[in-house]
Amino acid sequence: MVAFDTHAAVRELRAGGFNEDQAERLVDVFNRAVGAPVTKADLEPLATRRELELLATKKDLELLATNRELEPLATRKDLEPLATKRELELLATKTELLATKTELLATIEPLATKSELEFLATKSELAALEARLAWRLVGAGVAVAGIQAAAIVGLLRLVLTP
Repeated sequence: MVAFDTHAAVRELRAGGFNEDQAERLVDVFNRAVGAPVTKADLEPLATRRELELLATKKDLELLATNRELEPLATRKDLEPLATKRELELLATKTELLATKTELLATIEPLATKSELEFLATKSELAALEARLAWRLVGAGVAVAGIQAAAIVGLLRLVLTP
């Protein structure tokens, strides 16, 4: 089937000097002689130029490997049990993390445990204790001074009493 654009044929005949009626009748006679005009439905199953450009040529196919050439190569099934690059990277990362964990545990081991740390006083607790002791010492000093004063008064009374 040959594609024939009837509208383009009518325009061309008109440009050549035919009137509208003559051009249309001539195109109709031609269509009847050649066959029915091509419709969009007739063109749909045909490939476009773009689709044809995407098809492989004989030269393209010659560059491809044959089945015999592919036989010694690994298949997907052969490669399935192997690790991917990403899996190897994750494994390396896991190994590094394990080494770091081991180092941290070795570093932490000699340190005090939580229960051992609970027995230690904080700086603020030590400062408060120091202040209480200072007040007690001052109080004790006053008491000692009072005792000394009382002793001195007692001695004076003994010495001065006839």
